[in-house]
Amino acid sequence: MIQGSERAKVVSPLDVIAARFHLMLSFLRGEVAAGSPDLARLGLIAMGMALQTVVLLSPGHFRPAPSPFFAGLVCLGTLASVAVSLLATMRLRRLYPPRTRQILGAFALAALLILSVIGIWKGAVGLRAMAQGTPYGNDGAAMDLYAAQQVQHAHNPYLKTNIVDALAAINAPAVTTTPLMDGQFRGARAYPSDTAVQQAFMSDFRYRSKKGVATTPEFESKYNYPAGSFLFILPFVWAGFHDMRFLYLMAIFAMGAYLWMRMPTTLRPLVPLLLLSDVPLVVLTTSGQPDPIYGLFLLIGYAEWPSMWLSPACMGLAIGTKQLAWFFVPLYLVLIASRLGWRESVRRVAIMAGVFVVLNGPFIAMSPDAYISGVAGPLQDPMFPLGIGIVALFVANVLPMIPKFAFTVMELIAWTLATLASARSRFLAPAAAPALASLPLFFAWRSLSNYFYLVPLITLAIVFADNARSRYQQAET
Repeated sequence: MIQGSERAKVVSPLDVIAARFHLMLSFLRGEVAAGSPDLARLGLIAMGMALQTVVLLSPGHFRPAPSPFFAGLVCLGTLASVAVSLLATMRLRRLYPPRTRQILGAFALAALLILSVIGIWKGAVGLRAMAQGTPYGNDGAAMDLYAAQQVQHAHNPYLKTNIVDALAAINAPAVTTTPLMDGQFRGARAYPSDTAVQQAFMSDFRYRSKKGVATTPEFESKYNYPAGSFLFILPFVWAGFHDMRFLYLMAIFAMGAYLWMRMPTTLRPLVPLLLLSDVPLVVLTTSGQPDPIYGLFLLIGYAEWPSMWLSPACMGLAIGTKQLAWFFVPLYLVLIASRLGWRESVRRVAIMAGVFVVLNGPFIAMSPDAYISGVAGPLQDPMFPLGIGIVALFVANVLPMIPKFAFTVMELIAWTLATLASARSRFLAPAAAPALASLPLFFAWRSLSNYFYLVPLITLAIVFADNARSRYQQAET
């Protein structure tokens, strides 16, 4: 019985937060001390993110590297990030002794803290630029918006697009364009300088963007993506929105929500740090990179691979939105065939194709030639070699340039070997797919940073989804 002189202690919200924070720290210390394979896995993923951050912050991540050192740095950094993401899918309890797992666990906590600080800094800069109305720094996002506006006015975007008009409409800088080895740049061997791009753009803007004048030969002016890229933003364009970066951020939050749902309870507080630690994801999204849309569908489609309907439907949405998802399809079908049988694999092909046709069918029917020419543009149009893969060594003159066909051959060989490895190797888990699917892009004529920056998060989602299903099956047993 409480005496009159005694008073019930009032617990403030700050006390509750502090208690939960100390509890979380004690759990994480316990995970490190126990050599938790899950936390060690996070350490490898954090290592991949750190490597990608170094690549992003290095000269040569967006334009040819200024020196052999930086060319080698971005090339080897990219390859190493793919390698450690692949390593994170292995059975770490068998692969590493407890002491090594403890070191990886401690590294995970330190790296996530440091990288998240960089992510917060870069994110704040990006959000401030968005609030000030800074336009997209990505021509793909500008073309998505322009294509949606064309559909709004009952025009086929695969027939009516012009990059000069698209960038001028949102006052975006000319250097966000994709120059072609044509027109004023025909015969050029080196990637044009920003000044040359600006001059060519202004010339095209003044003389060739007029009605009835042919599209600009110096810049990629066709719409290059499947229809899902503009159909998903079309309702917001109709509603009067002209900046879709909030939608891309929502897709990232949805990825985080999925990771939270699938991760072990003790590691869930690290999810916000994971998202912030993917510095390329933060930087590119706030500048307008629309890849989180297809990335969300790809993440769920692959992580939920046992699902008979959700998985193929999401995979269909991914391939109907971005060509990068196509690299995942062979590995996905091999996985389904090996785990669930070839008949199920064929059934899922039908579902994925059906979803793709729903999104893209009307535009294919209206103009098959224009659609194929647009979507195949990245392969057949004379784009300059560029990227953070092996091509970085060639454009920086570390190695003598070879024909584009040679890069295509290397890419196809890598794709074939990755698929065969996925089919034949007993040591590769389903989560190995993101790293294996991105490996061919490392050898491509153009291997941009956005080809790789979603790999760690998708890999982690697949691993933890499979682990969660295993724990559930063991609990039922």
